[in-house]
Parts: sequence; structure tokens; C-alpha cells
Amino acid sequence: MTLEERVEALEDFMGKMNIQQQEVEAVREIVRKTTNEVIANARRPGGLLNAAHNQAAEFKIARSSQSIRPNDVNAILENARLNVISNA
Repeated sequence: MTLEERVEALEDFMGKMNIQQQEVEAVREIVRKTTNEVIANARRPGGLLNAAHNQAAEFKIARSSQSIRPNDVNAILENARLNVISNA
């Protein structure tokens, strides 16, 4: 094998490595975007993470043993916001 053939073979090999690296980076980007989208969807109302958060966030008031769910708090805050808007 001549020196020129060796250089050509090396260039071919390096070109293939570059293409493989670009493919790996493209797949990595697709996975990153998909993961971010799945997490964002799960955090939206009705999503699994949101439901789990709401379920775990239920708490008891120490002295009166009343349960308050985050949805109850959200409804109270929304009603207060609407009252402020209507009174303005």
C-alpha cells in the first residue's frame, strides 16, 4: 500500500467517524427535546407529574385536622383574583 493509499484510507476512516459523531449528536438532541416535552406535558394539568404532585401535596392543618388540597387553594386564589378584577 502506497503512502497516498494510506492517506486516502485514513481520510475515508476519519470521514466515517465524523458522520457517526454527527448522527450521535442528532440522536442526543432528539432525545433531549423529547424528554423535555414529555416532562412539560406531565407537569401540565391532567399530566402524571401534576397529579402526583397534587396527591402528595395534600396536607393536614395541625389543629383542626381539615384536609386542604392544592386544587382547593388554587380555586380560592382564582376566586380572589376574579374578585379583585371585578372590584377594580
